[in-house]
Amino acid sequence: MKRNTACSCESEGWCSRHNVEKNKSCFRLCQFSETHFEQWERGTGPGQLTSEQRAELLSQRNKLKFNPSLKVAVAIIAHNYGAFLEECIESVLNQTVPATEIIVVDDASTDNTADIAASFAAEGVKYLRVDFRNVHKTRQAGFEATSAPIVCFLDADDILSPDYLEQGLAEFTNDRIAVVYSDCQLFGERTEYRTYPAVYDAGKLELDNYIHAGSLVRRDAIVLSRVFEKSFDPVYTQGDWFLWRHTLRDGWLAAKQQAVYHYRQHTANFTHLMLEKRSKYFQYAALDQEHVTLCIPLSGRKTLWPALAAFLERQSWPHDQTRLLLIDTSQSAEFSSLVKNWAAQSDYPAVNYIQTAVGSPRLADDNRREEEIQQSVRQAMARIYNRLAREVTTEYVWILEDDILPPDDVCQQLLLGFDGKTASVAAPYRSRYHGGYCAWQEGYHSFQEPGEGLQTIAGNGFGCTIIRGSLLRQSVFTSQADPRDFDLAFYQRLKQTGLEARIDWRCECEHRETNAETNQGKWDTLITGEQRPFGDEVTYHRAAQFLADCEQIEDWGCGFGWFSKIFSGHSDADVQNLDGTKTEYADRVVDLCSYRSQSEGILLRHVLEHNHHWRQVLENALSSFQHKLVIVIYTPFAEETHNRGDHQFEDGTTVPVISFRLEDLQNCFAKYPEISVSEEHLETMTEYRDERIFYLEKINSAVPAAN
Repeated sequence: MKRNTACSCESEGWCSRHNVEKNKSCFRLCQFSETHFEQWERGTGPGQLTSEQRAELLSQRNKLKFNPSLKVAVAIIAHNYGAFLEECIESVLNQTVPATEIIVVDDASTDNTADIAASFAAEGVKYLRVDFRNVHKTRQAGFEATSAPIVCFLDADDILSPDYLEQGLAEFTNDRIAVVYSDCQLFGERTEYRTYPAVYDAGKLELDNYIHAGSLVRRDAIVLSRVFEKSFDPVYTQGDWFLWRHTLRDGWLAAKQQAVYHYRQHTANFTHLMLEKRSKYFQYAALDQEHVTLCIPLSGRKTLWPALAAFLERQSWPHDQTRLLLIDTSQSAEFSSLVKNWAAQSDYPAVNYIQTAVGSPRLADDNRREEEIQQSVRQAMARIYNRLAREVTTEYVWILEDDILPPDDVCQQLLLGFDGKTASVAAPYRSRYHGGYCAWQEGYHSFQEPGEGLQTIAGNGFGCTIIRGSLLRQSVFTSQADPRDFDLAFYQRLKQTGLEARIDWRCECEHRETNAETNQGKWDTLITGEQRPFGDEVTYHRAAQFLADCEQIEDWGCGFGWFSKIFSGHSDADVQNLDGTKTEYADRVVDLCSYRSQSEGILLRHVLEHNHHWRQVLENALSSFQHKLVIVIYTPFAEETHNRGDHQFEDGTTVPVISFRLEDLQNCFAKYPEISVSEEHLETMTEYRDERIFYLEKINSAVPAAN
């Protein structure tokens, strides 16, 4: 057995080095606890002080921080642990601060547990026989059979350090502290010293347990939490974790003490049985008993409400375990009355309805191609989710946007996807603005086709997602940070936590529209009037010649599809026309500010000049193309990149007309050392009689991460 200290003792009994009699627990402490070994070295360890000296030391400690009126009861939980019970009881009787109550709660033992307990009756140890075969109910019986304000649930195969109760009681320094935990010394068939967080972190406790069963707990916190009114199967659910999570969730705190808990390792203990069963996290954490907050931002689109209301009535997560949070941003009295009337008649017992203005009343349907509208949307979404994050109190928060319809059982399916490393699990849905899903891989590459089962991803839209509430409450949503979109920024920051995002492809949702035309479809391309190429055809031919050896090409901002027509004379390769307008010429409608792909070749002609977020579009293109990229600029270059003035279409839509500083483009290219760049300057029949073509080619096929 490996020792952690310089102790030379071979067995329990008289220690000549420290001139003290050491029982079994003290012998182990001397071997494995540096703190206690140093105390014995100084002559102040357990058993070394005379009764007068100990009384004086205890008096000094009491004056500093110990409250002598704080009494503690020890409930020893036993099931066929008679072989270990004597040592366990002795460790309680040998405490430097005695327990005011000691009771052995025997759950259906068939060994000599009752006899061992009876042999300590003279020392005040009580005995209670129960027949639950359930550790949670047995603890409840011990709790109800005692009355001290502090309780310790001690498993009968474990032992306490001599100063465990003294050190633990000293940490109840204010009324908010409900639980005092400690490090653990494993002994028996396996030895290991386990160190737990020095400072209590509620978020970490929600991921997995680090508070052992023998911690000290305030009786009032147990009573108020009603944790013993809940039930679960202890073979599959971690009972200690269940007890502490539900006790601490109402705002209580936990603290760590210095003394050590001794946790015996043997094949008959309950932890070993649980490891054999290997239950899933959903069972291990008893997620079937969780209350989930269902948050729905309502934009006021009346045509979408009936189907959403019908889904809320059908969805299968227990309604009495669902806290409904409706954030109504419609600024419409008619719509608000509709929602409130439904909520009043629903069978959800907990409904929180909030009316708030986050932007213009019809912002959800405004033209997001305009920079001002885009920024207004970002600000509105940040306001909504900051309010949401401050309102939620549950650990699992289900966010559902009002234009998403998921499967009826989606809540349980997403919860089944969690484990101790997972921050969120999403249901997939396709974007209305491009052919792919609102979920992405590293580098913001959107999934174009569904995957299989449960998959780790880089991030996703919030359309139908369950996120840990402890993470949401620590989050602040922004509209100006990089990246500026709230969901992209959230998952970018998530990387700092070490937690994962997941998507369950088996839960695909319907992404609904208020009408047949998308928001982006309301924006016309820059090509207007007759169906002819804007400017001169020569740059199309130059691009076609350069891209001729690519087997698959995407024309970003295809307009009337002139490049695909001209390219057919150079090659029979596949050309995909991508545009922000839903027209007969566009194969797919995409938002170039968020779209990424892995196309072999890309054409970006007369696009950057008309987008306030030209840097993001350019970064997307640079990260996407696998072999060749052509960029055509028709506006004259300038000393500083600036908007020459907005162009207004007949429908009132405006776009910028940007002149670039050449160095700004070159700096973007320079971030990708694996790309070679060449230029061509042409006089053409465009508005400014001048076009610049950049030909970019990757030296290798690796796709770099955007900076």
